Amino acid sequence: GGNHKHVVALSCKLLKIRRTIYKPALPPDQKLAQVKRFGEYFIEIKLIGKTFDDAYHDGSSSLCNHFRTL
Repeated sequence: GGNHKHVVALSCKLLKIRRTIYKPALPPDQKLAQVKRFGEYFIEIKLIGKTFDDAYHDGSSSLCNHFRTL
């Protein structure tokens, strides 16, 4: 498992939409270079915290803040 970020990155590139992928900073993911290559400049990767929950909460908070400003 764990290849969903590749699909998200490639989908962003093909659909020409910009998105942010939130991921725990630890452990380092050797696949990040591939994700960046698939998504090119359509994705931004934010490494947040040590766990999935840390990254999830930061991403959820960012999403809520985004919709509050629309």
